[in-house]
Amino acid sequence: MAAYSLTSEGRLLQPHVVAQAAKEKLRSNPHWPVRRVSCECEEGCLFLRGHLSCYFHKQLAQEAVADVDGVTQVINEIEVTWPEPQTVQPIQS
Repeated sequence: MAAYSLTSEGRLLQPHVVAQAAKEKLRSNPHWPVRRVSCECEEGCLFLRGHLSCYFHKQLAQEAVADVDGVTQVINEIEVTWPEPQTVQPIQS
């Protein structure tokens, strides 16, 4: 049986409803890398997961979902991974 989340008005929400609301907030974020973050809710705790290239985006994702109804705590498990440096090949003439 799924554990429900309690809203600020005292209503009970199923975890998938809370997670869906958080996903919608992430998808509507103007910073497109944040839109790729996944989330899962368990007993009011919202877990953010994924990979982003900077700590700024990691923080933006966390702030975007902090006020979602039914979320009592955000657990930010997003990993910041630096992109691999790219080598430029000389143009052959």
